[in-house]
Amino acid sequence: MRCAGVLVIALVAAASVTTASTRAIALPSEAAKPTTLTTVPGRVYAVAESSRYVAWRGCDSVGVSDRRGHRLTTIHVPKSPGFGCQLLGSDNYGLIDHDVLAILGGTVTWSKWAYGNSTDYAEFGAAQVPSGHGVRSVLPSNLWLGDQGGPGGSYIVGPVSDGFEMLYGVTSIANDPSCTDNELVNGTCPMRTSGTLWRIDSQQHRKRIAAAAATLIAFGGGRVALVPHGENQPPDLGPTGRLFRQPQPIVLLLRMADGVRIGAVELAGEPYELALSPELGAALVGERTKSPYVHISTPVRLEWFNPRGNGSTHSFVVPAGAEALSVAGHRIIFRDGQRILSYVPGDKRPTVVAHTPSGSSLIGPVLSGSRLLWADYDNASDVSHIRVLNVSAI
Repeated sequence: MRCAGVLVIALVAAASVTTASTRAIALPSEAAKPTTLTTVPGRVYAVAESSRYVAWRGCDSVGVSDRRGHRLTTIHVPKSPGFGCQLLGSDNYGLIDHDVLAILGGTVTWSKWAYGNSTDYAEFGAAQVPSGHGVRSVLPSNLWLGDQGGPGGSYIVGPVSDGFEMLYGVTSIANDPSCTDNELVNGTCPMRTSGTLWRIDSQQHRKRIAAAAATLIAFGGGRVALVPHGENQPPDLGPTGRLFRQPQPIVLLLRMADGVRIGAVELAGEPYELALSPELGAALVGERTKSPYVHISTPVRLEWFNPRGNGSTHSFVVPAGAEALSVAGHRIIFRDGQRILSYVPGDKRPTVVAHTPSGSSLIGPVLSGSRLLWADYDNASDVSHIRVLNVSAI
């Protein structure tokens, strides 16, 4: 979560909806129990996993182990000027800046943030595993967000990685050159967007897939799911002047190999999370309000669709605060506070598959095949536990 003073977006559901959603969730399964891979001193802010490695991001380091929890390396990450340990978090659903932790082949990549006068800068670091030797990041550094002339800049979309290849986008936002001085002063100037979608293989070779201004991306089964950025709209701002994503209520489906559009799915609200497997696509959606600042409000819904189908969706109301969406096969995973929920289309209701101990906070989860990975931070002991669960046993 970002430092104090930055908007934490409230997903506030009506009492009747919350009660109904709670009743519609099954009790935790006894068929599978999580195991603890490793214990890490201090708070963990992000976790990632591939077919070979597990990684976690602390205040000033990135740790990497094998999938059995045997520590391979610890990489020192200098604190970002002005931010210290206060990294960004997923509670800021709409903000266009976010922390990155990803594994690609034998490389782990992370982000850090710095800021100047009304401007934030994204910088990315990378290191080899298991040596921990620094290498050049495949992600572009020094992207900036906002300046004294108004909101705008460029930001990273994703990245998303399956350990073998990585997908990311760069979306740029700028004031329309035809805006009047009054429109600029009053914050009503339309914003022009542009962007590029990139694919990186495990050898760090980069290929341009498409020219697209995106807010969310996911991939699986040779397809890319993309939520396009809204066009020609005034910027949506939080109380500190931060720029928010402005997603369109649609998912475009592209061919991974060449970026050719092969389908589209209309959504019932604005998506703030997106996931895709070869068999299933899913999005968490909400409705945006301004009072006067941007919030995602009820109803918050989980929508899912067949990426090879006719574009229709199915959905139900989920608990307010649902986030950290992922899909593997036909299984959808997301979290609600201290609970991790699993849903397979056709089931009557989601199932609670894990929950963090009292007095701790949940980081993740991430789903890699049948392995579900997360961290929980115990506030009293100042220790984080990296956990894993085999969801095929659920």
